[in-house]
Order: sequence, then C-alpha cells, then structure tokens
Amino acid sequence: MKTITILALLAFAFTAIGAAQYKDNDILTAKIKSSQLELVVAESDAAKSKGLGGRLLIPKDGMIFFFDKPQQLTFWMREMYFPIDIVWILKKKIIGFAQNIHPEPATPLSDLKRYRSPSLADTVIELKAGDAKRLNLKIGDVFDY
Repeated sequence: MKTITILALLAFAFTAIGAAQYKDNDILTAKIKSSQLELVVAESDAAKSKGLGGRLLIPKDGMIFFFDKPQQLTFWMREMYFPIDIVWILKKKIIGFAQNIHPEPATPLSDLKRYRSPSLADTVIELKAGDAKRLNLKIGDVFDY
C-alpha cells in the first residue's frame, strides 16, 4: 500500500511540475523551427495590458503573453517606441501575423490602430520588427516551450 501511495504522489508531483505557471518577467526559452528564442513572460493582467509599452528596447528576443482560454485577442501600440511583429498562436501552432507594426506617437488612445488575431488564439509573441520574416515563420509552424 505504501508503494502505491508513493507512486501516486510522484505522479501528482510530476504533473504539477509539468503544468508549472510562469510569472511576469520570467524568461521562457522557446523553440520554433531551428531557432531558440528567449522571451520575457507577461502573465498578469497588468503586465499583459502594459506589454512592451514604455520600454526603450525590446527585452531578450521579445515578449510572450499566455491566455487561459482561446479567445479573439486585440493588441495596440500604446506607449511603444519601436516597431514589432505580432505572432498569434493557438495550441502551440502559429495562426497568423501582424508584421512590421510601427508606433503611433502622439496618437490619442481612442485612435490607436487595433491588431486582432485572425481567429481564436491562446498565446501571443511580440518580436522585433522583421524577425517573423527573418525566422521564416509560417502559419502552421509549431512553437514549442
């Protein structure tokens, strides 16, 4: 009986570790095709809302946003100082892009252009402008982390 209990506890611990949650500003190492990317995590609602806004440079290779469930996602360039590529992901597969998006300085919040996922998405990556093309990313590519 002790052996079964220990095995059950080990199975539970392994499952919990595999489902570990990321926290804001954690660095996630991800792989897409033959490239490895180091991405800063935006997990909390506040971090997701701010995103890369207010930063003078993109951190690491970019930022990754996780959402609890697939949904239509909308992003904007509020308080941004550099252009980016947005990569929309569902179940670890790329479903679309918004490439080479430029900041809109002095644009009122209500007038900022909105960038919507092409369908339901559960993850978003923001990269340096041109990185989606440089990495030869395509719809259907698998994003692994």
